[in-house]
Amino acid sequence: MIYDLHSDLLCYLASHPLRLAYDAEVRCSIPQLLAGGVKLQTLAIFTTTNPGSVKSVKNGTAQAKAYKSLSKRYAGYFEPYFQSGLQDTKAQIQTLLAIENASSFCSEEELLEQGIARLKAIANEIDKPLYISLTWN
Repeated sequence: MIYDLHSDLLCYLASHPLRLAYDAEVRCSIPQLLAGGVKLQTLAIFTTTNPGSVKSVKNGTAQAKAYKSLSKRYAGYFEPYFQSGLQDTKAQIQTLLAIENASSFCSEEELLEQGIARLKAIANEIDKPLYISLTWN
């Protein structure tokens, strides 16, 4: 079994409404993951930091929603790992959520408490993140 610890699929899907997880241009599409034998895929929410703007948080929120919709939109292909564990899954690829750059849930201009509340909502409503990096690059 192959466990991959990083994928930019969420950024790809959230950046345009017509994009699909079957698109080869993302380089981590469903056909590519299956051909590579990937059974567990970490999907990263990634945004650049945009000081003076809520753009980073909006982008992070869109990616979190894309993650939440994967198991419904691509039934049989994706399922969050923390919902079933490796032994009980019916999906071909289990997913773990990661957050690269805390700007995806907390802008530099807002109170940290607001960002922490948003992060808790992601963990409670969408999935618990495997890891969170505070900065990127």
